[in-house]
Amino acid sequence: MKFLVILLGFVCTAALAAPNAPKVHSFRKIKDTEILPSEETRVTRGQRAARNQFPYQVSLQWAEDDFSIHFCGGSLISASVVLTAASCAADFVDNTRNISILAGALSLNESSSSSQRRLASSFIVHENWPVVSETSDSPFDIALIKVNPPFDLSSSVQPVVLPSQGADVSGSAVYSGWGYTSDSDYDYPSILQYADVDIISNDQCADVLVSLVGSSEPLDDSQICTDGEQNVAICTGDVGGPLVQNGVQVGVLSWGLSPCGVSIAPSVSTKVPSYVNWINANLFLSKNVLSLFLTKLLYNRSVPMMKLVVVLLGIACVLGHGTANVDSPYPAYARDIEILEFDDTRVTKGQNAARNQFPYQVSLRWFNDSVLPIPLCGGSLISASAVLTAAHCMAYDDEGSYDIVAGILDQSENTSTTQRRSVNSYVLPDDWPGGNFISPYDIALLKVALPFILTYSVHPILLPQQDAVVSGSVIVSGWGYTSGSGDAEFPSILQYVNVDILPNDKCAEDLTTASGTPGALDDSMICTTGRQNVATCGGDSGSPLVQNGVQYGIVSWGIGPCGSTIAPSIYTRVSNYTNWIKANL
Repeated sequence: MKFLVILLGFVCTAALAAPNAPKVHSFRKIKDTEILPSEETRVTRGQRAARNQFPYQVSLQWAEDDFSIHFCGGSLISASVVLTAASCAADFVDNTRNISILAGALSLNESSSSSQRRLASSFIVHENWPVVSETSDSPFDIALIKVNPPFDLSSSVQPVVLPSQGADVSGSAVYSGWGYTSDSDYDYPSILQYADVDIISNDQCADVLVSLVGSSEPLDDSQICTDGEQNVAICTGDVGGPLVQNGVQVGVLSWGLSPCGVSIAPSVSTKVPSYVNWINANLFLSKNVLSLFLTKLLYNRSVPMMKLVVVLLGIACVLGHGTANVDSPYPAYARDIEILEFDDTRVTKGQNAARNQFPYQVSLRWFNDSVLPIPLCGGSLISASAVLTAAHCMAYDDEGSYDIVAGILDQSENTSTTQRRSVNSYVLPDDWPGGNFISPYDIALLKVALPFILTYSVHPILLPQQDAVVSGSVIVSGWGYTSGSGDAEFPSILQYVNVDILPNDKCAEDLTTASGTPGALDDSMICTTGRQNVATCGGDSGSPLVQNGVQYGIVSWGIGPCGSTIAPSIYTRVSNYTNWIKANL
């Protein structure tokens, strides 16, 4: 196999790009360093990954006839797109025929139910990556690979979270890969390896390089270094793999010094926060003008992301309360009455939830081959494998897929408490009309592919008895808009508010007052008062209404602008469906 690699020209791509030119940043032998015994030169210090520990990790492989050989790492950033190094992909831009991507594997030798293999269909290498491969220490060492067909997301195959453009990177991180564990034993490990490392400043990194090779050029701001103090380093076959911090990929493994792990030499990665805009602009890897337009707008942080989805995809009702395609006696929008000052139109009155305060609250996200997972609705965990949400949140199943994130307080976080599961199947009431109409039967039961692990941060809510009636004070939580203002954005931290149940006859009166349009409420709906200018809003749909640890409602619809009138919020009455839920669990 090694002979084949050489014949195929993988010296630069598969082996950390060791150039002939004696560059400081090249993978050449380190002079006068303390060479450790062979058994101590392991790149990852003997850390074997566990099954599903790194579900975003993939292996880039050269496939020929009935064999495949690993040559680089990569990370899944959507169901159909892999992030890797330009030094791994540049040679294949015009010839993808023999490149395959292996995901969901712990061992390179396995062929299990969790592993999936896809062929590379196209490559995008950063336009500033130098054509001459000898400059392996260049910035711009980043590339995207499109696979066809997309991967099936599961507990073993999941995209990694990308950082914000320009985000700072410091502290500890983890990298993973199937690269060599020693320069004295040139075999790839069978089991995926990983190492916890510290990120060091570029100045400190350059100083260490000077101490090892005698000189150093400044490192580019788009590169980051990890400490080699414990003789931990990336090696041949690790390039292209992910450097991850708290579930967010901050680096693409790029280069280091050889021999691997026999000195205090740092490892250098491409800094992902420097390229997030580039990734997003090229994510679709297609010439579909509408898709490209949508991609660039979705990731323009100056524009609220979900509002663009509403405009371009027409899912205003799913994101909000059902204000689109209203074919019912219910009001769609509020007239201009009693509009409050902006600071007083907050849905939740500024109540940030505390860690683990609502362990049943989940975030329902939507994505497809072109759009990374985006928060769409709320939901509640009612068992380790089942979630309740609103039926109208599932209106776009034919256009994408859904997953569920539990154990989070902040939508942007990915911590040790975070758990993510794919939606395996769901059940809707037979009488649900479909689409995003305002209607009774706005309830959905979602099943996840792999049960959640129940913890203090992830725990189910209790269901009411069939036909139970609720009154008095209740609590609603969600990540929906905190204002009905035109420039509102989703809050990062989970919000909640205590509010009172409003009898349906009073609710109907307030709806008429707020909108000027009369309309009867169905008995399967319940209301909370808006007389304190408190209301649910876009993005809260599907979230739970709870009293004393029992869920009585599911956020369904309301009148906009949110919280700017006395308009109540309307929920699906869970107790009308308790028997239906239990029958379909």
